[in-house]
Amino acid sequence: MVGKRGHLSPQQAAEPLPAILAERHHKTIPVNALALRRGADFALCHA
Repeated sequence: MVGKRGHLSPQQAAEPLPAILAERHHKTIPVNALALRRGADFALCHA
């Protein structure tokens, strides 16, 4: 959705993760940000 709509970049979508996720899940932020980037790339290529 992020990649296809173009309203937000994957980086912009990942920015609020620290405020949304509980502190104990902050170690997953890099992998979540990567998933957002890869999902956006996939959507652009296969939409």
